Amino acid sequence: MKKLLSILLVTSTLGLASNTTSSTIKEITVYLSGAQVTRTTTINIPEGTSEFIIDKLSSHIDEQSIQISGLKDASVISINYGINYLNKQDK
Repeated sequence: MKKLLSILLVTSTLGLASNTTSSTIKEITVYLSGAQVTRTTTINIPEGTSEFIIDKLSSHIDEQSIQISGLKDASVISINYGINYLNKQDK
């Protein structure tokens, strides 16, 4: 049976420490009109439906450009992008 995964992308943590993970920058390509930032992270997905938050991302992300890959036997059922204005961002 495939595992289901719901991913929330936010710019700062929402207090769900057990399901919150940070990512590292793997590659950056700069264009005249913006940039493409490739980030990587490793998460352990338990069987069943899970929700993960990838925090400390830019608040200038184009929501339509978010991509997830490398899931093997897992399926993404939704991706939600939001900004937590209550927590300070790292600069």
